[in-house]
Amino acid sequence: METMIRIKRLKAGTLFKLLFTRNVMFFVPISSILGILSFFGLATISWNEQVLTGWKAVVASPLIGLFIAILFSIVMWIALGFGLWLFSLFASMDLEYIPPND
Repeated sequence: METMIRIKRLKAGTLFKLLFTRNVMFFVPISSILGILSFFGLATISWNEQVLTGWKAVVASPLIGLFIAILFSIVMWIALGFGLWLFSLFASMDLEYIPPND
């Protein structure tokens, strides 16, 4: 059952939380898979223009994924925050959500 609420704007912390959790859930698994492939000799992970292979790649790849997720989250947070702030000056938003089954 979908429900709709009308809001003026999203708070900055809520917007960052949404972006960060989704970016971590995407970038960390992808980079971890690339780290496992680097463990087997594929040159998929590099840091400071050096190719990482073996256990270094397995350990570094999730950290690189987390770094990329943080970086992308901050950039998208600034852009979306500014855009949503501008939008809130002229109109309100309707958010559709699915309530939890408590």
